[in-house]
Amino acid sequence: DPKIERKHPLIALFEELEQKFKPGSVAQPVSFYFTLGNDEIAKWTVKVDGQNCRIHNGKPEGGSADCVLKTSQEIFTRMVRDAYIPGPAEVMAGLVKSNDVGLLFEFQKAFQLV
Repeated sequence: DPKIERKHPLIALFEELEQKFKPGSVAQPVSFYFTLGNDEIAKWTVKVDGQNCRIHNGKPEGGSADCVLKTSQEIFTRMVRDAYIPGPAEVMAGLVKSNDVGLLFEFQKAFQLV
């Protein structure tokens, strides 16, 4: 039925991510901001603490996050679905940019992506 509205792939992806959250996996609250393209639907904030995970479309409240990751939807989808870890070559080529690579490991741990 063409009337059934399909979810944007990123909305579906972040819903999947939320299901993967593992309480007790992070010691202290940490926030992540993902830029996966130029449009509004490509910008997401993820906040985790010891027990909870909050995900919303858009920039973090206050405008900054502990860890920022800028990459393509394709690479991020592989990170979430296939526990893919971008290598140094992708970082060097500018396909993956982050202000804190160490916190990306926390992200992967919190959502069991390793």
